[in-house]
Amino acid sequence: MSEYRPVKTKIWHDEWFCTLTPEERCLWFFLLTNEYTHVSGIYELPKGLISPLSGCMEGVKIFEKFVEQDKIRYKNGFLFIRNYIKNQTKEFNKQDNIFKSIIAYLSENPHFIEWFDLHNEAPYKPLIRAWQDPMVNGKGERVKGKVSSPLAPTALLAAASAADESPLSPPRGVPSGTGA
Repeated sequence: MSEYRPVKTKIWHDEWFCTLTPEERCLWFFLLTNEYTHVSGIYELPKGLISPLSGCMEGVKIFEKFVEQDKIRYKNGFLFIRNYIKNQTKEFNKQDNIFKSIIAYLSENPHFIEWFDLHNEAPYKPLIRAWQDPMVNGKGERVKGKVSSPLAPTALLAAASAADESPLSPPRGVPSGTGA
């Protein structure tokens, strides 16, 4: 994981952010910048670690408030920060390492697309199109000829079937039916 997490200064003028208490702001910055955060805005974070790692005494309660406000989504121990990637870059360039990293992450964890309804998240639409395009390779680059991408859903489904594991099931080590 990267040791650098940019936060745009316009956050201080965001209507929602300005309504937060200092402890809520602290937790929000923790969620945006902690060592587990992935550039996609999706990462694993057990609820039991929120207060100890963030230093916020009411961390879980505030976290639940953010879930209720649909600022974040939480399922099976994984967190999705809505609009995270929108604030990471001006626009996606398929040659950009951020784009390639997110494509690779989604290809390794295709269940996130369904879990967090990424099809309906505007910043993720170009990523999902690239992920579904059989003419895009594992690095997010367009390839010539008729080559099936390892990122294409059919390839992922076939690989999952061969491994006797559904791509929409929780990752290994995550019990199904847990989380919010």
